[in-house]
Amino acid sequence: MLSVYLSDLTIALMPLILVQNEVTVDGKYDHWQDDEGVQYHFPNQYIGKVKEGESFIYYRGSRRINKKRGTPEYFGCGKIGRVWLDPETDIKLPRMNWHWYCEIVDYIPFQSPVPFKINNIPFEKIAPNQWSVAVRNIDIQDYQAILSKASIPVIGDEALITPKTPILPAIEEVQPTLISSQSLLLVPPADKKNSPLSGNKGKPGSYVRYSRNAKLYGDRAEEIVYQLLTKNNTYKLRWVAKDKETPGWDLEYYENENLIAIEVKGTSGKRFLNVDLTAGEWNAAKAKGPDYKLYLVADCLSKQPKIQVINNIYDLYQRNKIFLEPTVYKMSLIESF
Repeated sequence: MLSVYLSDLTIALMPLILVQNEVTVDGKYDHWQDDEGVQYHFPNQYIGKVKEGESFIYYRGSRRINKKRGTPEYFGCGKIGRVWLDPETDIKLPRMNWHWYCEIVDYIPFQSPVPFKINNIPFEKIAPNQWSVAVRNIDIQDYQAILSKASIPVIGDEALITPKTPILPAIEEVQPTLISSQSLLLVPPADKKNSPLSGNKGKPGSYVRYSRNAKLYGDRAEEIVYQLLTKNNTYKLRWVAKDKETPGWDLEYYENENLIAIEVKGTSGKRFLNVDLTAGEWNAAKAKGPDYKLYLVADCLSKQPKIQVINNIYDLYQRNKIFLEPTVYKMSLIESF
């Protein structure tokens, strides 16, 4: 009976294909504000398909930048997170003209793109005119076949990735790039009321969805930063998080006998929409001021991640350069009731 149930469940699963082309015909549709592994921008006709928790695979067609052509291919997978109304949408217009965003979570970029067909047989068994449909369902067996070709283990529609998954490059092969500008990796929301931290249509509210891969991303990002600082011969460098210590930061080193605290945040996407800080991390940032550095590591599962260093985040908060929103309350019992 259990095997029958699992079989029925597998048949019911219908993941999505999200089309994200480098360019479109004559640039007609280049206005969509897609951001790989971060957010997806789409018209109202797909709102019935784009639901929180749905699994998806990214696809791009043959058109490339600089008028070049390439093989249509699949290049990553993940889950749909929060869905919210595009703040530029005029809600007085008919609903068919509305635009939406969705957050991308649990993103896993393919180390090598998977061509749309193997031995002249396409993975998707669809009509020729369906390849241009931006959001479409894919049969679960075809979904699993694409992930298998990308060397990503999968059960049902759940892509399973661990530190031992073959797609992760050896840390010795990783060559990070340090980004100097403070605005490239942490993306300010176009409209705070309609950001992924708020309800649809700008209604007040908070939303937090913790990635099931959060620890993997965090550990990998810390390892990347540790390796970078080790190569730079950083004085008295120590990976305190690896030693199970929780002072409010992950790594530390010394500058002229002055302890510098480093908190590391990682994402598999190209940028961050926001960063989660614990109470301990924020209190440490406040106490240490200029001696507290936040390292953001984007594209942390790749061989070429990008790193941005933000200094003294408490000072930025005081100068209204960053916004903090409490999203979790910890409850404990004072006495029996």
